Amino acid sequence: MSRYTLIFIILLLIFSCKEKIPEGFYVEKKYENGKINVMSKRLKDTLINDTIRNMRFSKIYDKNGNLIEEGNFIGNEKISNHLIYDKGKLKYIKSYYFISDKDDIFFSDIKIFGDSVVKSNKKIAYLNSNISIDTNKDTIFNKSTFVNVKFRNKRVKIGDSIIVNFTYYDAYSNINNLRIFIFAPDNEDLFDFIYILGNNYVYKSKVIKKGKISLNGFVIADIFDVKNSTDTIYGYKVYKLHKTYTVY
Repeated sequence: MSRYTLIFIILLLIFSCKEKIPEGFYVEKKYENGKINVMSKRLKDTLINDTIRNMRFSKIYDKNGNLIEEGNFIGNEKISNHLIYDKGKLKYIKSYYFISDKDDIFFSDIKIFGDSVVKSNKKIAYLNSNISIDTNKDTIFNKSTFVNVKFRNKRVKIGDSIIVNFTYYDAYSNINNLRIFIFAPDNEDLFDFIYILGNNYVYKSKVIKKGKISLNGFVIADIFDVKNSTDTIYGYKVYKLHKTYTVY
């Protein structure tokens, strides 16, 4: 084997051992062992509360190079859906929601639980849902915290009624009461308000407009102290509703 061939093989081995960076990504952080901690990709800027904010998609790895989380960020804040992995398998889907100026009425007088943040701390998002996933990629309901929104039929004839079942699941708390706010499709200053005992409600509303319609609103759950007393509310959880259905 010639000397030049040996040098070529050595160089080839060196470069092949380096971690490959996907096109469009850049390395944000590395561990002391040289492994990538965070790599990111710049996304389109987004407008939040009349302010343009820089957004990026990031992949986070452990010291052994295993992917442990991926999702969108604005600064250090998580937004939208984040996928959480354990040993290469998807374990959780966590959804983070923006706190907008218009939503202040729902947040000003309540204490939000979970990975919660408030605007006074200059943070913009909170954990809206945390869904546990099994090996078949199905939801593990008793280990998840979210509102399951199930339409009787997502295609509805004009003049008929949309029927939706809301079920609030919480892996860590006892949910006894729900307050449901559902905004009118064309005017979010108008909304239906429902207060129920329990964690399940069937909503029914006549549809009068054709097209793709948004079902927007909030579900606020009363959280009871299950360790000491089921009669004492010690806080609330808020879930943002945003679903669509079609009227023909």
